[in-house]
Amino acid sequence: MSDVKVIDLLSESYAERLDVLWRAVDEAAKNEDRLAGSEAASGRTLDEGISDSVRLAEQYEALRAEAIEDAKANSRHVEMRLERKAWRELKEKHPPRVGEEHAKEDIDSDRAAGLNVDTASDDLLYAAIQVPEFSSRAAFDEWADKLTNGQFTTLTFAAWEHANRARFNPKALPASLTRSSATN
Repeated sequence: MSDVKVIDLLSESYAERLDVLWRAVDEAAKNEDRLAGSEAASGRTLDEGISDSVRLAEQYEALRAEAIEDAKANSRHVEMRLERKAWRELKEKHPPRVGEEHAKEDIDSDRAAGLNVDTASDDLLYAAIQVPEFSSRAAFDEWADKLTNGQFTTLTFAAWEHANRARFNPKALPASLTRSSATN
């Protein structure tokens, strides 16, 4: 099925190690750019071989693949899709709060979301998640209760965004991707 939002909820250890590697790749690339600039000015060239940034990027990609496999093995690989009809049904079931008995902030956030954000999150995720598959609502609730609040919130925001925002590529690539060192 096309138009599916995929989220891999990484364990904290993978997320932290990936973040450290990402910063190392970025720093190595910056250092290599500075070195390339100074060597070009002096007429020297960079040594042949694999650069630190490339080596670190390969390590990053390998760790990322491992983290995704871990997410899949532990039912933290999530694929979601929420069709318009299901979204309308959710909005009918969870209308935005109105009235003086509710805080203005709650009314404003409900109005912006189009539904009661406090009561809809579980139903929204249950309706949106395609993978992992759940045999019943109780099975979904058991799975969801094992998530951290941060993971649950991430999935809720992703489901809402997927239901309400279309993605598109507004800019085309240039006709020629060749580099030019000369001034046009």
